[in-house]
Amino acid sequence: MKKKKISVFNIEISVNNIKYVKNGTLFAKAKILHKGKTIHFIRIHIFNKKDESISFCKMTNIIIRK
Repeated sequence: MKKKKISVFNIEISVNNIKYVKNGTLFAKAKILHKGKTIHFIRIHIFNKKDESISFCKMTNIIIRK
């Protein structure tokens, strides 16, 4: 089976910070909202141990097949 060679580039990222964190542990959950042949749209939720929202991110990647 021949592997396909691809390159992934970020074309846009947007972050909204909701809370200020000086120290501690942060966690992130990412979900692909759209997975097309050339564009992927991803939502990322960043939160702390108390499950409080810290940041909300959205990211768009372009997939280039070689």
